[in-house]
Amino acid sequence: ARQNLFLFAGFVLCDIALLRRENETALDGVVIGVLRQPCGEEIRVHVMRQGIAAGNLRFGRLAKLRRGAMNFDSTDPTSQTIIAGIGKQSAFGSASGPLTGIQYSSNGGTTWSELGKAVFNNKDITGVAARGTIMMAAVRDISTPITTVGLYRSTDSGANFSNSVTGLPVGNIQNLAADPSNASRFYLSVVNGNSNTAGIYRSDDTGATWTQVKAVTGLSTADSSGRILLSVGANGGLAAQIQQGQPTDTNYILQILRTDDQGSTWVDLGKPAIPGFTGLFPGGQSTPHGVILVDPANPNIVYAAGDTQVTITNSSIGAKQYTCPVFRGVYNPVTH
Repeated sequence: ARQNLFLFAGFVLCDIALLRRENETALDGVVIGVLRQPCGEEIRVHVMRQGIAAGNLRFGRLAKLRRGAMNFDSTDPTSQTIIAGIGKQSAFGSASGPLTGIQYSSNGGTTWSELGKAVFNNKDITGVAARGTIMMAAVRDISTPITTVGLYRSTDSGANFSNSVTGLPVGNIQNLAADPSNASRFYLSVVNGNSNTAGIYRSDDTGATWTQVKAVTGLSTADSSGRILLSVGANGGLAAQIQQGQPTDTNYILQILRTDDQGSTWVDLGKPAIPGFTGLFPGGQSTPHGVILVDPANPNIVYAAGDTQVTITNSSIGAKQYTCPVFRGVYNPVTH
């Protein structure tokens, strides 16, 4: 039940979020892709789901800053509160502008304030979250694992941040994901070269304490080539995309997993494939690219994407430019 669903000519998918169209009371399934050009100099917002017009979407920005992560504060029923983190995640030699920390908007992106500039100076932010006065930001060093805990937390609306949380090992945090069914529950992934502590962690108290729910081995820390990406569905089910390299590499890893009991048990969803396509990362660019998303309307549907198609000429999908195929997988609880 996997198929090539969406194509994005000339861009590479780096992150996804849900945005509300103005004057509407429901998300209406509008899925937005945060896309960047190869040079990474601009962040653009494009509607991903076919057949839905963009409407009056607005997205403010601070010039020449590259967002590595973006999210909504779920405690704001109007969806006007947005938190974003500046990251060094360009495919163009990891180029970036100044790594200045967190951007925060309480009016739907019309205006932004900068938070944590001193703490996050020159830190690559890979995940952000806001829950009222509590904010979190996950960081990594793209070249080598950091030697401190990579999650920073604030309990005073971003005035102060500290990485003094309980239960997390040192090392790069590759992803931070919120549970829409529980405002206090979050998941994150740590890749640090330690087979005992690398893997997926869960917090049930808005990031104060963490418990490992899945150990992941075999991921390289060199240039952040080994990554674990996460997405949580409306029912609390978690999907994880564990990725490294391309199929011809000796250390190639690609797993798409699912858990419906907060990490106690896991199901392997298999690997996306279509004729003529060799996997999510035929270009071997698992360091800057890749995304997984549980459909917000149907938690049994998962979308996965990697870096590019196999070739520009004679493409299996008919594209003539660099294009990222996005795959759609359907989970059947009876057959899996």
